[in-house]
Amino acid sequence: MMKCTSCNAGELVPSFIDGLFRAHTCSHCDGNWILIEDYVAWKERNPEFTFDDNVSYEVDDTRNAILCPATGTIMRKFRLSATNEHRIDYSAVVGGVWLDKGEWELLKEEGLAGSLNAVLTTQWQRNIRIN
Repeated sequence: MMKCTSCNAGELVPSFIDGLFRAHTCSHCDGNWILIEDYVAWKERNPEFTFDDNVSYEVDDTRNAILCPATGTIMRKFRLSATNEHRIDYSAVVGGVWLDKGEWELLKEEGLAGSLNAVLTTQWQRNIRIN
């Protein structure tokens, strides 16, 4: 079982995000480890799915660099949008995303839950800097 790389206190337990696709959720801080391949496979099977963006939540944001729970390498931080300073952590080595507690709800509110894989692209990040 993987240890949580964010709080270093919990175990990453197999789970599902909103009951939709596989993830691992920390037993202590409620952060989520998602493999982009699981997310993309779910999206391909559910192309018409739309997310409810009317959500209430409390969001945490890890300011420090955190390590990939699978490889121990430092993950990169990606901004969500030009209007939001919030960043999510990404491990390119394994294609995994760390979402702190509340970040999935933030993605839904920002209308980005259906574009998680796009947020992690160079093009998306370049467009944020231009706008």
